[in-house]
Formats: sequence, C-alpha cells, structure tokens
Amino acid sequence: MTIQDVISNGLIRVVYQPILRLSTKTIYAHEALARGPEGPLHSPGALFEAAADQGLLFALDLSCRTAALRHKPPGTLCLNVEPQSLVDPAFRRG
Repeated sequence: MTIQDVISNGLIRVVYQPILRLSTKTIYAHEALARGPEGPLHSPGALFEAAADQGLLFALDLSCRTAALRHKPPGTLCLNVEPQSLVDPAFRRG
C-alpha cells in the first residue's frame, strides 16, 4: 500500500487523546492523533515521511484534519497542522 492509496481511500484513522484540566481532573479537550492502516504506514512518522517523499504532505495533512473532524468528540478539539501546509496556496483556498 502506498501513501497515495492511504490518502485517496480515506484510510486515516484518528484516535482522540483526552487533555485534562488538572485542577478539576476533568477532560478539558481532546487532541486528534492520526494513524495509518496497519502495516508500514501505521505510525504518524512513517505516514508523513512517505507523504513528504512523494510531494503529498499537504494532501495527507488535509486528509488527517478531515478525518479528525468527521467523528470529533464534543467540546474543544486540538488539531495538529503540518507547518508546510500553512504556506501552501491550497491551504488558503480552503
């Protein structure tokens, strides 16, 4: 399976890490963490390295954000954004 397959077929899985408010020991927010399908592209490092090698960093980053918003838990959601995506012209187009 290639990084293009992962992106094109929407194979990003998201796990939501709770962020706690220590003073009340309650969940304040969640951080969305992307994972690839089982196999060599499962870890975020492998996913983003493969995307960078293929010139697909923005496409993967967008796919991760889209997947995170699809099933987001209630409340505040923290999303990670690849720094290069912020300067990509496609980022501004939406």
